[in-house]
Amino acid sequence: VNPNEKSMFSLFSDMFAHIPLAVLIGGQILGMHGGISPKLTSLQDIIDIERPIVEFMNNTLACDLVWSDPATASKKELRGFKPNLEREPTLGIGQLFGKDAVREICDRVGVSMIIRGHQAPLHGYSLFADNLMITLFSAPGYKGKTPETTNMGASLIISEILEITIRQIEVSENYRMLRMKDLEKRKGEAQKRAELAKLSKTV
Repeated sequence: VNPNEKSMFSLFSDMFAHIPLAVLIGGQILGMHGGISPKLTSLQDIIDIERPIVEFMNNTLACDLVWSDPATASKKELRGFKPNLEREPTLGIGQLFGKDAVREICDRVGVSMIIRGHQAPLHGYSLFADNLMITLFSAPGYKGKTPETTNMGASLIISEILEITIRQIEVSENYRMLRMKDLEKRKGEAQKRAELAKLSKTV
C-alpha cells in the first residue's frame, strides 16, 4: 500500500461529507434520510447548506434532515416539532414531528410527498400524515428474531408521471438464520471486549 494514498475509510468519509442531503424527484417528491425540520422554509435552504459536513451539529437543518423521525406509536398525537429524545435521550438529536408538520412543510416548499428512511418498518415501508410521507427501508432482515418480527425491505418505482409502485423484498428463512448467527457472534465479541476493558481497569 502506498503510504501517500488515502485509506479506504478516509475516501468514504470524504464521500459522505459531500453527498447530497436531499433529492427532488419530478419537482414534486422530496426525499431525505431522516426527516423534516422547522428550519426548512424553502428548498433553497437545503441548497444553501455548506459542504463538506464532517460532523453534524445539533439544532441545524442538516442535522434534522439526517436524524429526524415522524411521531408514531405512543407519540402519534404530537403536533409540530419537538427534540428527538428517542434517538438521544439527554438533549435529543434531530426532530420528532407530527402529521401537521408534514402537511405544513409540503405546502411551504411546494411538494406533494416526502420520502424518507432512517427506520425499519416491519413491511419495508409505512405511510404517515395521510400518505403525504412514506418511510422506506430497502434492507430486509435488518431487525427481528422470528419470521413474524423480521422486517421486510421495500423499494419504489416512480413513473414519469410520478405514479408510485411499492415493491416489497421478502426475507428468506436461510437469510434470517444466517443473520441471527451473525448477531449472536457480534454480541459475544462485544461481551468479550467489555470484559477485557473491565479487567484492564482493575490491573
